[in-house]
Order: sequence, then C-alpha cells, then structure tokens
Amino acid sequence: MTPPKPGYLPPVAPLRPMGAISPSRFTGMEACALREVWSANHAPGLTPASPAAWVGTAAHRLLEEAGQGAFNGPADERIPVRWHQLIDSAEEAMQRSWLERHLVPLSAAVPDFEVRRLRAVSRARQLAGESVVSKAALSGWHGAHHGYELAVRTPEGKAAGRIDAVLPGAHGPVIRDYKSGAIHESPTTTRIKRAYAIQLKLYAAIYQQMTGTWPERLEVMALSGEPEAVAFTPEECARLLEDAIGLLDHVNEIVQSAPDEVAAARRLATPAPSACGFCPYRPHCGPYIDASLSAPELRWPGDAWGRVAERRTLGNGRELIAVDSPRGPILLRGLTPGHDRHPVLGWLDVGDQVGIFGMRPGGSASSFTEGQLTVIYVLAAPGPG
Repeated sequence: MTPPKPGYLPPVAPLRPMGAISPSRFTGMEACALREVWSANHAPGLTPASPAAWVGTAAHRLLEEAGQGAFNGPADERIPVRWHQLIDSAEEAMQRSWLERHLVPLSAAVPDFEVRRLRAVSRARQLAGESVVSKAALSGWHGAHHGYELAVRTPEGKAAGRIDAVLPGAHGPVIRDYKSGAIHESPTTTRIKRAYAIQLKLYAAIYQQMTGTWPERLEVMALSGEPEAVAFTPEECARLLEDAIGLLDHVNEIVQSAPDEVAAARRLATPAPSACGFCPYRPHCGPYIDASLSAPELRWPGDAWGRVAERRTLGNGRELIAVDSPRGPILLRGLTPGHDRHPVLGWLDVGDQVGIFGMRPGGSASSFTEGQLTVIYVLAAPGPG
C-alpha cells in the first residue's frame, strides 16, 4: 500500500486473514484484534511512531547482531560505530515520512537518548563477548535447535516467531528475550510485565512443538541488569498456545465471514483507553470514535474531529485552531506554523472537516497544545466511520 498523502486521510486499509500468530501478536490481539489485523496486513500507520520506539528498534538490532557474532568480542570498536549507523538509517527512514520527519534528530526527540545509547552499546559489548564463548559451547551441544534470532514454527504453521536467543543450560535449552525498555510492571515492583511473560511462554510451547524439547528456563533481559527468570509449566505454555491458535482461527473467521469490512471491524475492535492510546490506526477506527464519544469521562487519547470554526496566528507566531466537535468546542494552541510540520496548514480553511490526533492536554478539558505525535488530517466526511 502507498503511504497516505500528506494531510489527507487515505481510504481505510482492507482487512485480510492472518497467516500465523506470533507470541507478540497474541498479546496485542488480546487488547485489540482489529489493530493487529491491520498491522499484520502491513497497513501504513496514520500517526507518528514514538521516537523512543525507533531508538528501541535500533538497540534491539544492535543486540541481535552482537549475539549473532557480528563483532570480534567486547572491545570491538565497530559496536559504537554500528549504533550510529543504525540511528542514521532510522532517521533516513523518518525523513521520508511526512508524519515523522519532525522527530529528527532522535537525539533531541528522546530525552534519555544518551542513556539508551550507553546501555545498548554496553549490552552489545557483553553479548559480543558471550557470543565468542557461546559459539564454542553451542558447537558441542547436542540438544535441540539453538542460536540467536532462531526462527520457530509449529508443525501446522499457525504459530510462528523468532526467538532472540536459545542457549544451552545445565539441563536443557534456555530461551532468552531481550527488551530495550522497562521489563517490570512498574518501577516499584519486580514482577515481569504480563505481556513479556506470555510471549516467552508461547515461545517455549512453539519451540517444544518444533523440536520435541521443553526449555529448562525462560529469561527476559533489559538493556541493563541481569537476566530475570519467568516461571512456567509445560501445561500452562501448551494451554497458551492452544488459546493463541484458537484466537487466530476466530479472528480469521470474522474477517472472512463478515458481510463487509465495517461489520468485521466492529466485531474485531475492543476500544479502550489502554488499547487505543498509541494505536497508529485510530484515525480510521469507527468503533474507537464511537466509544470515546459515548464515554467521554474516560482517559481517551487527545483526539478531536469536527468542523474548523476558527484559525488564527498567536502573538508568539504559533497558530490556533478552534474545532466544533461532537464533544463541544475544542481549542488547539501552539501549532508549529507553516506546512512542513502540518501539511494541512497550507490550505486549511474555516468550515473544513478535520481530525486532529495526538494532542497534549492543556489547561482545561477543551484546551490542547501540540505534542510530538500531533497530526492533523482533512477528512472526506465528518464524524464516526
């Protein structure tokens, strides 16, 4: 699919059945199956990706390469050089997107960029050292499949994924997952995030289906600190895999049997503030729009849609847009002037129907300001889809 034309909301992306379910896709589908179907179909995102997500992807790639033996040990000076190459590549991709080019450079858009860089390089150095030792250990290990970025798939092909690392333990394989962000439910607990634990348990079940061997241990590892174990039982993992494949079949049945895509979307969507907050497809999601209108007291994303009632330049040179929305008047202040940041500002007129997504809360329930992820679209038609 082609990317959306700057400033115009494109046609709704089609819904097609999913070929397989991955461990990360399963936890996403539990929150909202519609979002995951669009994602699996490679529908283009309609809101900017978080700059921290771009940095996290670069960090994960660096760790992957270090684990695969791309560097000659922890002292290899190609490791920090490679970090900069990965960030440069990310920024080049962002520059090609009107939605994200304003987030370049990432070093300015991500407040703790330098901390993330240091942690990623440090962890990559550690993995580069371990990979030298692991190669020798793995070469003499006659257990199940092992290595870094190991592709796994169930025999019938309905569940699949790529495990960050499968290493030899004293009594069997150790499955390890690397995370670039926080791994605990909150800063005040040591409990591993539920989604991460479920992903590892699903990897264990898929691995067992493919190899006939259950792992000895499941581990999640952040950019800093030691690997932390995730407790599991084979029975629990097998049930999770059964649930995941059942969910895949159920979702595909909805996509294939619904009379039209609007009906399918309404059956697949599970709108909630937690699920919709960073969903890149919410500008197209009629169920989300309806839910946010019917329960305005909840903490929905800072989005609005309606008719432009006023547009003017403020004393500081920034712009203000007033919108008559279904929830009442909305004021968006502090917009970056010109149409490089917001292409619609090159032609937007009073009376136009717009959708504004990713606003930051202002001084009242009807007042907002521009944030990093704010995007404005001219809509073909107002209101819910």
